Amino acid sequence: MSQQQGIHREILFDGSIKHVLVLDAQGNEIVMAAKDYISEGIQPPLEDLPEVPTDD
Repeated sequence: MSQQQGIHREILFDGSIKHVLVLDAQGNEIVMAAKDYISEGIQPPLEDLPEVPTDD
């Protein structure tokens, strides 16, 4: 079981996911690709994470 937890998805202007922000067991924030987030089974599910718009 993963000791990481998803925080939010950063979304580009076209609606695609730039990356996911994850909190690890030590409290560090990690930037992760959406496909890695899904493959590692991190909770909550990707579609349940809040969206944060980004300009990049």
